[in-house]
Amino acid sequence: MFPSDFLAPRPGPVDQRGVPFCCSSYKYAEKLPNVAAYRADIYTLMGVGRKKTAKFPKKMMLADLGKKVTDGNYENIYPLTLVSSEGKSSHDEYHRLMKFRRPHLLAVLPTPNIQKTILDSLIQHALLHHSGIDEDTVFRYGNTTLLTFLGPGILSQYTCSTDERLHFLSHQHRRHSALFNKLFQLKHLRTRKSDDDENSEIPHGFNPSSFQPQLPTAKKITHEKKLAEVNLENGLQYSVQISPRIHVNIAGSEVTTENKLGKTLVDYACFLTQIGRQPNAKAVQQVVNTLWPESALSIPSDIIGEHKIGQLPLDHLEQIFHHIQEELRSTPIAQSYCNELKIKREVK
Repeated sequence: MFPSDFLAPRPGPVDQRGVPFCCSSYKYAEKLPNVAAYRADIYTLMGVGRKKTAKFPKKMMLADLGKKVTDGNYENIYPLTLVSSEGKSSHDEYHRLMKFRRPHLLAVLPTPNIQKTILDSLIQHALLHHSGIDEDTVFRYGNTTLLTFLGPGILSQYTCSTDERLHFLSHQHRRHSALFNKLFQLKHLRTRKSDDDENSEIPHGFNPSSFQPQLPTAKKITHEKKLAEVNLENGLQYSVQISPRIHVNIAGSEVTTENKLGKTLVDYACFLTQIGRQPNAKAVQQVVNTLWPESALSIPSDIIGEHKIGQLPLDHLEQIFHHIQEELRSTPIAQSYCNELKIKREVK
């Protein structure tokens, strides 16, 4: 894994196409026994660029070995696996998996649109991988981690479901954030002590001038004042590590690679997307009756209550999902969602 110092925008320049480069970067990586640096275009790699991607190149995993690569080396590559969170075996399995080689994508994403595109592509790759719809994603080669910088707008949009201070963001953003946080864990790489509370830490942001070439900045962003109140300032970029979760639970039921419930995550993603598109003030009962009329009567009234869809807690939503999943899966919207869940690939 790249050390945190390697992530800092100084002293070496950072290529805005999303790959590390400086005159000493490869020499520096060679001094680390467990790191092999390989340069690639992250947009093509994730299938979101103008170019179509071929299959994920295995040589990226073994670039340091060059012509010395043997079939045995590939046995040290293990796909991302969802495991049970119960018992000692879970702890042992986690540490066993961490011994395998796995990709770490180091990227500087210069604009909010590009940042959003890459984060959404991570969600797409995870859904395709866990469901088995596409076996050639970045997660086929391990617990792929993204090390990058996010601006305050995008950072808040993808964390608002887990931070009550950000609940002023839209209902749609909070539901999309819930999906992201179901699949991934976001960790700040640089923090500082809060001036107001010595026991709390706040994220440390980097100025655009810290990057070469300098990153563009927006003159104004939505909710700028409210974001500043939670220490997310316009114009700064925050270093983060985004890692896939290996424990996933929906409505009290574990989703693991072993129990083959990965396709449930695609249904869940479609469900949250549909929920997020509903008007914030629409009654939950009305939403359920409209979208899944056959399953509506099976949902206990205490789950639905008198809530508006925008204020319904996530655990209640997951209970609703449990009751409507079968009907949802058969709807044209779900089938269309699944069909559009594709990586742009080169046809040979």
